[in-house]
Formats: sequence, structure tokens, C-alpha cells
Amino acid sequence: MIKADVTEFRLFSQLDGTIIAPTDSKPWGKGILQWLEFTKLKGITVQGKGIIDGRGSGWWLEAPYEDPYDDERKLIIPLNNTVQ
Repeated sequence: MIKADVTEFRLFSQLDGTIIAPTDSKPWGKGILQWLEFTKLKGITVQGKGIIDGRGSGWWLEAPYEDPYDDERKLIIPLNNTVQ
């Protein structure tokens, strides 16, 4: 997890490899939504030819994104899509 509590934070990241989600949620217990999480960041740039493989729809069944107690805005990127 990468977290910053400042209003302006410039972060540049180069991703040229592959980040692969685990196949099982047991290691995290209730922290399942924190496998790969960027919060409270403004001005983040991620570039490269890398891949983030979330390993499919099994995770969506375990981690519904409609949490009534979470009022932060989210950028939800569907798995296997490219964001530019």
C-alpha cells in the first residue's frame, strides 16, 4: 500500500515487470482490499510496459466495492484493461 496524507504528492513509478495477485485471500484476513492500494495521492504517474494481473473475478466476489462506511472516491480499474 502506498499512502500519503498531503494534498500535493508527486510520485513517479516505472512498471516494466509483472505484478500478480495472490490466488487466495487468507493471508490478509479482513484487509483483503489492500493487496494493491493507492490512497490519498494526487499527481501519481505510473508508466511502462508492465502488467498488473489481478487474477480475475474470484476477487470481486470476496471484495464488494460498495462499502457504506467508506466515503473516499475510488478509481476502479477493471481487470485486464489498460489505463492511460
